[in-house]
Amino acid sequence: MKLLLRQILIHGIILSSLGRAHSSVLFLDIDPTVVFSSLRANKDGRNAIITWSTSSETISDYFQVEHSFNASTWTAIGKISAKGESTITNNYSFTHISPDEAINYYRLKATGKDGSSVYSRIVSLSMIVPPAVFTSFSATQEAGGVKLSWDVSSEYKNEYFLIESANENSWDTVGTIKGRNSNESSASYALLDKSPKPGKTYYFLTAVGTNFKYRYEVSLLLNIDPGLIITSLPPRETSGYKFYPNPATDKIHFEGNRSNPVVNISVANSLGQIILRTDETFQNEIHVKNFPPGLYFISIRLRNGQVIHHKIIKQ
Repeated sequence: MKLLLRQILIHGIILSSLGRAHSSVLFLDIDPTVVFSSLRANKDGRNAIITWSTSSETISDYFQVEHSFNASTWTAIGKISAKGESTITNNYSFTHISPDEAINYYRLKATGKDGSSVYSRIVSLSMIVPPAVFTSFSATQEAGGVKLSWDVSSEYKNEYFLIESANENSWDTVGTIKGRNSNESSASYALLDKSPKPGKTYYFLTAVGTNFKYRYEVSLLLNIDPGLIITSLPPRETSGYKFYPNPATDKIHFEGNRSNPVVNISVANSLGQIILRTDETFQNEIHVKNFPPGLYFISIRLRNGQVIHHKIIKQ
């Protein structure tokens, strides 16, 4: 008869050499319903493809694919039949049609024919599409000020471009230009800064779009005059969180709402490459001493699932 229990309790009586009876309890472990060997999530256009492999299966019945926006609250989005009994590698896949434009989390629940279950690890997949793909950003000094010019190869749900400038004394908005919403063709834009700041000035170009429940930004940095060294910029507050100092040489400190704390942090360079990801946020600081000088983007995820984006300068 096939065993349907994950664990068997054996209770017996053992007689010692002295004739005394002793009670004996033995737990016999049975192999888990499924042993996962891999789990991945990849983009295929606007869809998410979840693939996984198992190295063995014991009376497995089905896999339940679960989805979350915060890796805490889960919703079942599909079911795939399992092999039942297998000692060889088996491959599976599931397509999540048009998930939200956000960070999506996935996990699997393997259920056996006896009702037992085992969970896989959690994987994440960003379905966020940048509002614009920049191909150039330049500046020329003219009689009327500084002309800022930029090119994009495409736009997706792009509401507008925001141009900001910063020096050692202030951080100001230069102006905005309306975007093209969604467009796969290239385009050129320009804006004149009629009141440029003296000395070394940083210009920030940001494409602002509305993706899912928060605004997603991509920025470029332009240094107009390299003759003056920035010493400090006023702390900037983003969605209740304050980051300082900016620019930074050693550490970035951040302060916010303790009732909605940070659960993880990632830092990307100006090319969009993730160079730091950590869950160790209890010190409320990010070490940037070993980062090369340049522009960086900080993304912090809060306990309620909100994601906050912020840009910093490393000197």
